[in-house]
Amino acid sequence: MARATLGNERVSIGGGVSGGFEVANVFDLYRERGAHVPAAAERVGRHVAEGHALRLLNLRRAERAVVGGEPGPEGNITKLVLAERGQTVAALFLDFAGPEAAFAEGLGAAAGTSALAWRGMTIAGGTSEITRNQIAERILGLPRDPLLR
Repeated sequence: MARATLGNERVSIGGGVSGGFEVANVFDLYRERGAHVPAAAERVGRHVAEGHALRLLNLRRAERAVVGGEPGPEGNITKLVLAERGQTVAALFLDFAGPEAAFAEGLGAAAGTSALAWRGMTIAGGTSEITRNQIAERILGLPRDPLLR
């Protein structure tokens, strides 16, 4: 029962893939501010590619739910990738905002909120370490961690 509950929770947690940036917004920021951000083109490209991959995993998960299947491994994987992605998105967002990140409105406020909130996603619904263990044991079939006595 606990595994089914966590599996369904991961479906909802992994459902959002933008990480604070919609594709159009990130391209607008890149056009406006990319010249002042180190490796901006590569970072934006990685952000967009990861977003597409996460959307495809979400579609696979949705298809499984529509036909009445149980939550699959996609929930754990998207939850982990989304949580870890938050850090790189926050860093990119802060770089685009530059000194404006200190402001309480506009782009600076959004970038600051992203930077403060990303760590919470590595904890919400189970820490990234727990998620890695679940992926290792239940998806990859690796042995369980030895119990500490």
